[in-house]
Amino acid sequence: MLINQRKIIIGFRYFWLLAAVIIIFYIIQQNLVIAREIAYQIDLSQNISRDIEGLYPIHRVQWRNSEQLLSVIAEPLYLQAYLPDEFSKLIVSGRINLAGQVGKIGLKSIAGGWAWQDIRDGNFSVDFDLAQAVIERNRLQLIFSFPNLKDADSVGFYNLNLKLQR
Repeated sequence: MLINQRKIIIGFRYFWLLAAVIIIFYIIQQNLVIAREIAYQIDLSQNISRDIEGLYPIHRVQWRNSEQLLSVIAEPLYLQAYLPDEFSKLIVSGRINLAGQVGKIGLKSIAGGWAWQDIRDGNFSVDFDLAQAVIERNRLQLIFSFPNLKDADSVGFYNLNLKLQR
């Protein structure tokens, strides 16, 4: 009788040990990033999501649901993106209506300023090297500037994508 009780107790111990190992393996597997590329399709109707915060300050933009358009009322606008691992390149792309103006996108750099790239009306795509980027708490910060913004509704984002590559 005593031998059967020990077998049952040992069996339960192995069962719980196996369950704990499986749970730990599952948690590690869910948080491990092995992809060579991560793409964020930004929902412009929401200011904050799990991996993206922006475009903010929120009072500088206006969402037009009927047109699926985010109008820029004032500038500059900021965006923060979460980096789950180390990446070497950031590609920012999308479609923007600038009404003939020139816009700028900047990535916060270690030198204390911003690494600027110009964007033009329509579809755009700009590349940034993340080697010189400031990454605080696994987040990088972007700035959108429209220096010649006169009419509050003249600038608008139709979609915005971030792609991180190793």
